[in-house]
Amino acid sequence: HIVFELGFVDSLLTVILNRLGVQEVHAAVLGWKKKAILMPGKAGSGKTTTSLQLVKEGFTLLADDQVFLKEVKQNINAFANNNKLRFLLGNKSIDLFPELKFLKKLPYSKMKPLPKRALTAAQLKKIYNCKFSKEEKIQAIVFPRITTRKTSRIKPISSQQALVKLLGKTSRSKKSLIKDQLGITKQFNLFCLLSTKYPAYNLEIGQDNKNVP
Repeated sequence: HIVFELGFVDSLLTVILNRLGVQEVHAAVLGWKKKAILMPGKAGSGKTTTSLQLVKEGFTLLADDQVFLKEVKQNINAFANNNKLRFLLGNKSIDLFPELKFLKKLPYSKMKPLPKRALTAAQLKKIYNCKFSKEEKIQAIVFPRITTRKTSRIKPISSQQALVKLLGKTSRSKKSLIKDQLGITKQFNLFCLLSTKYPAYNLEIGQDNKNVP
């Protein structure tokens, strides 16, 4: 009963957010000179590793896992509660960053199905002098994916391809116990605007991923 009640509350929150024109997405958002990249990706896609590389390059960090999107004055803005922001890193990712070897001495987070260790916002700031933001204007969409290529590459994709990928990256809708047609329509319209207004790319991460971005 408790699981069902939690699922129902989560679904109700999804309906409320969608009706307000707000869409939750499993993605990272990083900013550079008042422009931001939306980087949707599931666990194991290379999203977190790429985000950490961008932080090292001086990008501002909004979120690495959970972001909310909303249309604001004909732009799509991303915002997040980054008070609880953290990177969850597997051992292979940690090995790419010598300065993070200390994480292997820490206990695993309660993360399923893969065990990972947490790099907190305080540690990000101390190690990389990371700067954080609470809201960013999206200017491009990048879909990362780990490949067997020797060298990484980034390839533009069509707005139709971007839309299909975005619809697969919503955090809540697939699990929702409540089907709300108005909310689903608003979600679809927001993703249509996002995919047609901004350029989108596939980032194929190769064996040279130490050099990404």
